Amino acid sequence: MIRPTQPPTTLASPNLTSARSPGRPSDPASKGRFPRALPYTVLWAPLLAMVLWGCGDAPPDPPPDTPQPTTGTVKLAFSASRTVRESSALKEPLRGKIYGSLFLSEDVGLTGPRDGVEGVDDVQVEVDIVDVEVSDAVWESKPLPPANYIFLGFFDVDGNGSETFDPDAGDPVTFPVSNKFDIVVGQTVETTVIFELVLN
Repeated sequence: MIRPTQPPTTLASPNLTSARSPGRPSDPASKGRFPRALPYTVLWAPLLAMVLWGCGDAPPDPPPDTPQPTTGTVKLAFSASRTVRESSALKEPLRGKIYGSLFLSEDVGLTGPRDGVEGVDDVQVEVDIVDVEVSDAVWESKPLPPANYIFLGFFDVDGNGSETFDPDAGDPVTFPVSNKFDIVVGQTVETTVIFELVLN
């Protein structure tokens, strides 16, 4: 007897659809459940806005640049040479008022200031160097541009120079080739004026 032939057994094919990762656009079952990734700008924009809002006002503008100095000053102390101290022409102690001016060195020759030249600053100060070699720095100039300067003046030891502002016999005076100094920008230089001759 011939037995009926059984239909061939069909092997079930693997469910390729279910093996796919969920949420892929090709998965019909995942459509409508997993939105596509958003652009980075959309994600970061709210966070950036919160950070900026929390920072408050913008920082203030930086202060303007500090102007650089263009001038300097000088402090003068005063002394007298041994020649002056021992001179027979010195009739009064080295005490009194000093009169003088500061000039640009280039405006002064061997005989004094050139014609028509005026001093850049005037000096009038009481000084006593009877018992000391050098006085304290007792006078300071106004601000001056950098250059080489010279002090010219006299020591009014007899007290009669306030009207003429000129030395007379017995007053110590400076030489027109000494007592030079340099003004340095942004600094106060100190120098000692030396009276080197007694006027006869």
